[in-house]
Amino acid sequence: MPLQQIINITWQHNNGGTDKLSRWIRCLFSLALSERDIAVQLLDQAVTIAEDARKVRDSTPSICSSDDLIQVISSPLQQSKPYPPEELEWLATTTFNRAIDFYCTSQDVPCRLWAEKALALSNLCEDGGALHEVLQQKYQGLSWHP
Repeated sequence: MPLQQIINITWQHNNGGTDKLSRWIRCLFSLALSERDIAVQLLDQAVTIAEDARKVRDSTPSICSSDDLIQVISSPLQQSKPYPPEELEWLATTTFNRAIDFYCTSQDVPCRLWAEKALALSNLCEDGGALHEVLQQKYQGLSWHP
């Protein structure tokens, strides 16, 4: 798929930058909503990228030698920006809405899968857990079909 190749190339040549990458993921995700497997793979990819960017940001060493500092500064991963918050929020809410679409048609298995993906994404939002809490409450409020 050409758009997936664009995402891969952007990731490889963008030194860990997530701005363009997140927009490509949004574009491809929007196009792939009807193709469940592809859409779920994109969600997993977004979660991985957001987690990796967060780990890099949170793991900046506090005390290091000058050699270590040079290595840290030159590392493409250390130049990684966090996944754009508006993109994470959009992915989480769109994914949760898709879960509700499945719920409304009594498709419990895909509903649970998509809701759990939405919760994973919302957990990465840096909003003090607000979106995650809202989605978690709505998810817990669903009653499952026999």
